Amino acid sequence: MKFRSPEGAAFFNLALSLCCLLGLAGSAFFLAKEQRDTDALVRRSQEVVSHVTQLQQLTLHAESTGRAYLLIADPMLLQRYEETLPVIDRELAVIRKLLDVDPAEAGTVDNVKRGLDTRYSFLSALMKMRTTQGLQVVATLASRGTGREEMAYVGSVLAELKNGQNSQLREYLTQRERLIVQLWLLTIAFVIAGVALAVWVYHQTRQANANRESNDRQKEYIARHDALTGLANRRYLQDRLESQIAEAMRRSGLVALMYLDLDGFKEVNDTFGHDSGDELLVDVARRLRNALREDDVVARLGGDEFVVSLPHLHSVEDVSFVANKLIEVLRAPYALDAGEVRISASLGVATYPRDGHTPKALLVAADRALYAAKTAGKNRFLWAGESLRVHTA
Repeated sequence: MKFRSPEGAAFFNLALSLCCLLGLAGSAFFLAKEQRDTDALVRRSQEVVSHVTQLQQLTLHAESTGRAYLLIADPMLLQRYEETLPVIDRELAVIRKLLDVDPAEAGTVDNVKRGLDTRYSFLSALMKMRTTQGLQVVATLASRGTGREEMAYVGSVLAELKNGQNSQLREYLTQRERLIVQLWLLTIAFVIAGVALAVWVYHQTRQANANRESNDRQKEYIARHDALTGLANRRYLQDRLESQIAEAMRRSGLVALMYLDLDGFKEVNDTFGHDSGDELLVDVARRLRNALREDDVVARLGGDEFVVSLPHLHSVEDVSFVANKLIEVLRAPYALDAGEVRISASLGVATYPRDGHTPKALLVAADRALYAAKTAGKNRFLWAGESLRVHTA
């Protein structure tokens, strides 16, 4: 196309550019809105799957706990059974609310509730009869199988609901990925449209770099910290301990290393389950951090084993004070979701330069002292030098 003047060509290009920008902006707005809607569907499906999974676990737990009570009549089992039923009702209500957007699926929740009510009403009646008429009568009634068909139906319905939501979730995620690709194509078109969008490209570049740096920092944090408690892991402890020893060497200072193990942790795990064990470990980590200075390092090496390094110390009396303080702090009761528990801690203590000049040497010495403290009766701390006498004895 020929134009009579440069001004006309410039005006045409400007108008064409504006139309392209408006069209691209409208498309971008539509795609962004569609992606927000898709993100909402993704979140809803994820919530439904999460609650259905929780409900499956709760129903199995209530069923097994009720049957176990009929066999051994342990009051703790009866209490757990009765505490689980309101939680099941709450989960059903949450799922019902989430599925109100789909009445066909929401109706299945009512069927699940009726099936569960039938089964648990029958179990509750058997439990009451267990205390008055004995196990033999209850066993005869239980053999009739009342409620078993309902439980089988409940299991199948929940599995179908979960699979359906997972299928929807995959579709939504695929749709979201497709929208992201389209948005990138629009971005390229915006860049080609003119210099005015260069600022936008620059902003996106900076944002991408910031996200990458954030991801790198997050990966570095994960690589150096314990996933459960957030404490330092063995790698981070090694690095910090080397720095602390190097500084103490320059200043002729003192560094203490405490190897700590929980007394009675296995019993908590066996009695209340691994979830309660993890909850206990998180509380132990919190208490250790609160009881120590900012410069001190608290690490979890795995299981119920923790290590504490103390730099900038003036005397061994300071170490004894901290060790006794930690023993006292960890001996206080723990209020877990499953109930209150009590544990204690045994510590092995090694110091630089007396017991070693490297992180490995100090860890070995402190570990040996910890073993001696366990052997000597637990709930105490021993120095690395004392551990030799205990082993000899």
